[in-house]
Parts: sequence; C-alpha cells; structure tokens
Amino acid sequence: MTEELPTPHCYRVDTGFLAGNYPRTRDTDSSREKFRRILDAGVTCFVDLTTPHDPLEPYDHLLSELADGAVIRAAPSTCTAGVASGAPVRLSAAGWCVTA
Repeated sequence: MTEELPTPHCYRVDTGFLAGNYPRTRDTDSSREKFRRILDAGVTCFVDLTTPHDPLEPYDHLLSELADGAVIRAAPSTCTAGVASGAPVRLSAAGWCVTA
C-alpha cells in the first residue's frame, strides 16, 4: 500500500520525519490549502531555510493563522542545535519537517 503524502513534492525520510519543498504557493488561498494538508499530516515543525535575499513570500503569518501557535517555525541554526543536543527536532534540507 502506498502512503498518502500531503503534497506531491514531499517524501518520508524516516518514521515521524517528512521533508518537502518551500511550502508557500503563489496565492494565499492555495497556500492555506497546502498548509492545511501538511498540518493534517502531523507536521509540527517547519524549518525555514530561506533568507531575506530569496525572492520568496514569507509564510509565518499563515502558520500562525492555521495552527494557532501549535507549530514551531525555526531557522536552520535552531534545528541544527536541537539535533546536536539530541532533541527531537530534525533538520530538513528541503524546508519542513515533523518532530519525531
């Protein structure tokens, strides 16, 4: 049986760990729908690997709106430190992850 994933551009890295591309889309409504699917899949941590120099729309306001503060949005340095200390947050080079 094939596992149903929240978006076509994501994959399971390990048990409790999904990775995917930059989660925002061009318009707000489709972004909300994509985030709902990701959140419904159990994602609890988004690792934002973008920089202010990247030509990408921010998405933290959508996470706040849809997850009501229940989701962690972290910079890579935060998650890298968490991994090194044995905390359950795992870095996703692709942009988002699920805590184990």
